[in-house]
Amino acid sequence: MHCGTIRRRQLERIEWRLCQYTSVRLSNLDLSDDGLSRFAWLRERLRSPRDAVVTSWVPTGFEAYARMLHPVEERDGEPPIRWADVSRWSDVALDASILWHEVALPEVPPLTGPPWSGQGPREGSLSRSDALELVSVLSARSTGLCLFGVWEGYGGTLSVQGLLADELPRRVGETPVFELPWRSYAMFEGPVVGATCFSVSRFQSPNLWWPIDRSWCVASEIDLAWTYVAGSRSLIDELLSNPRIEALEVSPADSLHRQLPAWLNGCVSAATDEVIASGSTSVELALGTATVTLVRLSRRKSVLITRSERWGGWGGANIPITHRGLEKMGQEVKSAVEQAVLGLCG
Repeated sequence: MHCGTIRRRQLERIEWRLCQYTSVRLSNLDLSDDGLSRFAWLRERLRSPRDAVVTSWVPTGFEAYARMLHPVEERDGEPPIRWADVSRWSDVALDASILWHEVALPEVPPLTGPPWSGQGPREGSLSRSDALELVSVLSARSTGLCLFGVWEGYGGTLSVQGLLADELPRRVGETPVFELPWRSYAMFEGPVVGATCFSVSRFQSPNLWWPIDRSWCVASEIDLAWTYVAGSRSLIDELLSNPRIEALEVSPADSLHRQLPAWLNGCVSAATDEVIASGSTSVELALGTATVTLVRLSRRKSVLITRSERWGGWGGANIPITHRGLEKMGQEVKSAVEQAVLGLCG
């Protein structure tokens, strides 16, 4: 039997293994001090989200860290498009801190069309195939219970699908069960394979998960197109060398502040000046055309109409702005132009 077939069957067995959970409610009334410590350590070892570094989302204190890049999931059963596929098309090299728009919006238009046609990488969740692969790796290292946190913002759309309906987890009360300064999470516990059992209309990996021995931690922040994994040196090395996922090594203090490449920032600044001067602009890039039009509604109010159009579809928005001085207006216009440009690859 072909080794690829064997691997798929192993992953299928993991996916359909019975998910036995117990819902966990984090409150001083419900858990002992020992129980609370299972969660408090995470809060204590996370830096502020304002710092916008790797350890703002995954805890400090681990030997090594990796960044799993979420693929572009194409429709109609087509294989996912990896960042490396896009890198070869755009001739923009991947590095540990690269952002999606940097690799997907090249300065020099390639001779061929882009290798993907739909949306960009999904934010806030691993793909199912990547989650299964990660679970396969972590299963060999975690025999006890794991804790899973799923963002409370998913609300009633969150479901957990296991083999037996009467063994699915239940939420306890309506109060958020685990709060960080910037997110609240519903908490569950179960075997590591439980990470493959959540869905929010479609597959959803937990946003935070770790074993009770705290030997590793996984974080899929809802606004990021990648997932962080923190753990031992050997775990991270195994992920980096795994050909079935796409992972890059990162350092705890690597910055996540979004910055446009200098050439693209120049385009956005020039387009901003054009909107203020003439009322509209059109920016043509390798992926398509971004347009922004200023429509005045009154002396003090206007709306910016943005449109990001590329082969296969388009998106846009109406963004209200107020005329509170030229500098403030310029900032609002530049933000709208940037949004329209980035919409080409989103």
